[in-house]
Amino acid sequence: MNDRGIQVLEQYDLEVAKVWKGRGALIVESSQGIFRLLEYKGTINHLIYEEALLKYLTEHGFSLVNRIVQNKEEALFSLDYAGIKYVLVKHFPGGECDVKNWDDVCQAVRTLAKLHCILEHADLDGIEYIPELPDSMEELHKHNRELKRIRTFIREKTRKTDFEYEVLAHFEEYNALGLEAEQKLRTSGYPEAAKRAAERGDICHGNYNYHNIIHHGNHMAVINFEHSGKGIPIRDLYFFLRKVMEKYDWNIKYGQELVEIYDRIRPISEEELQILKILLSYPEKFWKVLNHYYNSNKAYLPDQMKDKMKKVYAQQRQKNNFVLTF
Repeated sequence: MNDRGIQVLEQYDLEVAKVWKGRGALIVESSQGIFRLLEYKGTINHLIYEEALLKYLTEHGFSLVNRIVQNKEEALFSLDYAGIKYVLVKHFPGGECDVKNWDDVCQAVRTLAKLHCILEHADLDGIEYIPELPDSMEELHKHNRELKRIRTFIREKTRKTDFEYEVLAHFEEYNALGLEAEQKLRTSGYPEAAKRAAERGDICHGNYNYHNIIHHGNHMAVINFEHSGKGIPIRDLYFFLRKVMEKYDWNIKYGQELVEIYDRIRPISEEELQILKILLSYPEKFWKVLNHYYNSNKAYLPDQMKDKMKKVYAQQRQKNNFVLTF
């Protein structure tokens, strides 16, 4: 962020003591607390929705969220001299959830379940615009189409790298997994479940990962709700599980413990469990590595990308066994 953002602070009723650069923001220390000043590129309607959501959570017992601070004009954003929008949000100075610390991971799942209990049937009174999360069926379909494009691209190359030969050798296995997951999701209870969630007003965080879960005393704060919207709550659990279990080589015991922790607070229906199983069966990491390859400079393939794909191959059997436990 350009330092010109500092002059925006004059528009807030703050006694600023210190300002320093943080990740993509300015950290502001004041007598009223610590805040983050961020450049905002979204729409005004989305900002109004987001603040209404954070207010709803606070009023229903989930106060550890990064509320947006109004400026002196009681607006949710401020403009600098160049017309760039900024928002000021509450900051939690604690460390992120440590994915290598199992107690942290378990507490993060408890926090997610509590969050979902509040956001089921969420009534954001007077808010006309509430975003909807991307449709999972459409996402899988797009991923599968892209995988086919990438295979065609590699096949047509006259000179292939070892990485590309390796991808072709494994492609049919992973393509079959992707197509099977897409088909199962279409014929499962997902379409109706997604429709019911939208009608009820169920809201998900949309990007629930350890970077957005912050220690605050003995509790955990949840930040960055800009990707939130109407959706099936189990989607958040899937996203978190996928990120975490990759770090634990899809250890069945650990995965079952996390699902049980969530289920004790917010019971998981049989329909949701099947949707979770199908989503986890999709070879997301295989697609992700190839997506990065296809959209990067293909003349230069970093060793890191090769290593990531090797890890995907090595973990696939553990992942398959993990999914079968549901």
